Amino acid sequence: LSPKALGMMVTCIVAVDIDRDGSEDLDRFRREMERYAEVQQCYYVTGQADFVLIVRTRDMESYDAFTREALMANTNVRSFTTQVVLGRAKVTLDVPISPGAALRSS
Repeated sequence: LSPKALGMMVTCIVAVDIDRDGSEDLDRFRREMERYAEVQQCYYVTGQADFVLIVRTRDMESYDAFTREALMANTNVRSFTTQVVLGRAKVTLDVPISPGAALRSS
């Protein structure tokens, strides 16, 4: 389905820094993000942020409402930064397989 046709016009890349990073805290944050339809992808990452989210909403007002409920009200979120996507150059979830590459089973 086309996000534009559905009126989902805003895509944001959100870097989230959490306060407590014990395994239970990490699992709790993951489960909380799974509850939100706006969160299309949630990655636990290395680097400055603990998580990176791909969030899609109808407009900036909807994104603001999402951040207030999902992030600002979360007592374990220390901070977050948002990058608003201005245009899409390439979007895929395909896994590339090199021609002739042998697939190994584990």
